[in-house]
Amino acid sequence: MGKFEYENLYKFIVSVGVFFLALPIAVVYMVYSRDPMLISQEDYDALSQYSKEAVELHKNIGETVQNGYPIICCISLLLGVVLIIVGIIKWKQLQNYEDIKKKMEAEKLVREYKANKRPDSEVEKSKEEEALKEEGSPCLGNEENINKRISYIDIENAFFSVGIYDYLQKSDYSIVQNTVINHIDYDAIAISKTSDEDVIFEIKWWRRYKNYEAIRSSAYRLERAANNYKNTKGRKCQKKLVIVTSESMIDELSSYVADTLNNHFDVNDPFVDIIIVSEEKILRRVEV
Repeated sequence: MGKFEYENLYKFIVSVGVFFLALPIAVVYMVYSRDPMLISQEDYDALSQYSKEAVELHKNIGETVQNGYPIICCISLLLGVVLIIVGIIKWKQLQNYEDIKKKMEAEKLVREYKANKRPDSEVEKSKEEEALKEEGSPCLGNEENINKRISYIDIENAFFSVGIYDYLQKSDYSIVQNTVINHIDYDAIAISKTSDEDVIFEIKWWRRYKNYEAIRSSAYRLERAANNYKNTKGRKCQKKLVIVTSESMIDELSSYVADTLNNHFDVNDPFVDIIIVSEEKILRRVEV
């Protein structure tokens, strides 16, 4: 019997317990909500033997329920409380077991993904090549850091060490950056410790650059990565595209992205959840 069946068994036990708790109230309602049977002696004497027996049966049932109600009430309440307590305890034990199991699975995946982690130098080179292709010049930091080169790795590390937890509960996920699964690169994977649904990320660093074709390309790349992840690992995943930009560009880029999704994506294009983050904000938080 699998988890789903056990979980429903314990829910059923709790439901039965609730039924027994409600039973005394239902009995009182049924007994006292009925209209009393009023019949004169003359009418009673005129009844057939069968009808007289029916009246007597009705009377006896009412008296039996009234006389036995305290016992019925006590047994029903006691049984209801016991069933609810047993059901909750068993469900809690199952849930604790499942939580431990999920954490162990997450730790196993973290070790596996870290073993396939790409070297920072290789990641930096590929990111710079991508930036040159898209923007025509290497990505630099904001104006204050124009003479102090900030690498793509610096930006990624800043976001995945602090910024990411604006969107995920820190205690529920383990983050692995720049890993490879089945020959497909992943900028980062947030591995859930509480469910079988993870989050895959692609990160872009655009100071002033914006291009709807690059957004669409990232959406398709994330779609392929998500399908590969589901087929290879058998786990569900969300897809998020993170665009890091200068603080002065946040509003402009947000409007551009909204316009891109509304006017340059059609129903056949894959859905992508886009997060726009201030470069200065995440770097300041890392420094603190």
